Amino acid sequence: MRNNLIETDFLNQVFYKSKKQKGYIYLCMVDYEIRTKTTGEIIEKGTQYKYGKTRDIKKRMAYYGGYKLIECWEVNHLSLREEFIRKHPYIAQDRREQLKDERDEHVHFNCYDIVKYYATADVKMDKDNVWFCDSKNKEQCDGSSKNILYRILHL
Repeated sequence: MRNNLIETDFLNQVFYKSKKQKGYIYLCMVDYEIRTKTTGEIIEKGTQYKYGKTRDIKKRMAYYGGYKLIECWEVNHLSLREEFIRKHPYIAQDRREQLKDERDEHVHFNCYDIVKYYATADVKMDKDNVWFCDSKNKEQCDGSSKNILYRILHL
């Protein structure tokens, strides 16, 4: 019983630490072309979308010169929100299909609704899970075990 109380208290402190992580979740896009080395012929053309987190959106967008910012949201729980975006089934599937590294934040589809959901959802913790719930539609929630806090905050 005592170990459960200690663990619960510790997880509450970790959740509070996560809540203090403030910054921006953003979504931007870039058009690209792939050309052959020999003839310069365009063999692929498209648009990539990039989501991510940052503490300074102006510096980040200056760093990504050719990218166009679609939208950014000022948030708390910065790393937690980004992790939930990364783990979303559609985003994880795109990464697998494109044979990308787990940390790659580029996708080949417009993921605006997914990013906006996790950027604007209410973050709550109950006995067993961390939850993201749409502030307008309380029925729409996504959750994960509290252990996700340990991994995200590198504890």
